[in-house]
Amino acid sequence: AYLGKFLLNKDYMMLPFAELGRRKDELYNMYGTDNAIYIRPDLGIKQFDGTLIYKEHFEHKLNQFSWYNTGPYSLVVVSSPKNINEEYRVVIIDKEPVAGSRYKKNGLFNTNKTCPQNIYDYAKHIAETYSPEEAFVADICTTNNGVFLVEVNSFSCSGFYECNKQEIVKAVAKLADREWRDYVAP
Repeated sequence: AYLGKFLLNKDYMMLPFAELGRRKDELYNMYGTDNAIYIRPDLGIKQFDGTLIYKEHFEHKLNQFSWYNTGPYSLVVVSSPKNINEEYRVVIIDKEPVAGSRYKKNGLFNTNKTCPQNIYDYAKHIAETYSPEEAFVADICTTNNGVFLVEVNSFSCSGFYECNKQEIVKAVAKLADREWRDYVAP
């Protein structure tokens, strides 16, 4: 709710995993493009990766997802498919983007150490608007229509791809030291 204006998938529905099968036709009518919809888990622990599901493979994909501890009450997000040019992972510590790298280009895994300034600026704006934790990651994408937030994820469960790990460690150590000092000497 706090980050809605930044979201790539602004047109979405959240519902329990168990409802997907029952509402299949409705979901494809509302969000389907070229016989596909986009589905991802709501939780940052990522029971499965967000993915396009083509109608003809729907039941098979739902069966696969159920193997990943996706319980019937696990919330999922359903949206229309989007064309993404590049995807970046940005590590945010104490509301500051400290490291970033590209991890996908044109839908394919393609890492690169560079992260453009506009992506860092966008991450900073996101963090100033709402930070779910003191340390988290934001996945940010570029499209033909601009820059958008794909999702936020937990710091401890995320890969850092080619982000500058020394900068991450330095920032996390500083945060941990500050939190420790606040704890022992409030």
